[in-house]
Amino acid sequence: DPALAPLVAKAGAGVILMASEAGAVGTGSPVETVLELLKGSLRIASQAGIPEDRIVVDPGIGFFRRRGLASHEWDCEVLAGLERLRDLGRPLCIGVSRKSFVGAIAGEGDPARRLPGSLAAAAAAVLCGAHLVRAHDVGETVQAVRVAEAIRRSRGGA
Repeated sequence: DPALAPLVAKAGAGVILMASEAGAVGTGSPVETVLELLKGSLRIASQAGIPEDRIVVDPGIGFFRRRGLASHEWDCEVLAGLERLRDLGRPLCIGVSRKSFVGAIAGEGDPARRLPGSLAAAAAAVLCGAHLVRAHDVGETVQAVRVAEAIRRSRGGA
């Protein structure tokens, strides 16, 4: 929201910029679409004077529903392509906990029963480049992320 950027800058606050279907145009791939949306948000933030070190980006997992691709396929493509989003030079925040794409893949309609799939998605996101993970089941997710980070470090990933 361009109107929010000057308020964030004036307050000296940090901000998480999330890609959203509402701003999407064109028919690019999921990763290309998210990349372009986040670049646009970063331009707005920069023009408003928000320091780069106060900005985190989020590809909006679960927020793209009408893009000509099943939403769970969209989300999987974005997660698999997180390495490309690292080119933005900002930390990547991922929210996959209990999301509908986990339910669609796992065949689990009840969000409260999606812990195993959520942990797998969080670990995969970290292996693909995520820096921050939002989660409902914090203790369990911390353990999964620690294992994924150890594996990422072992293969030479930052």
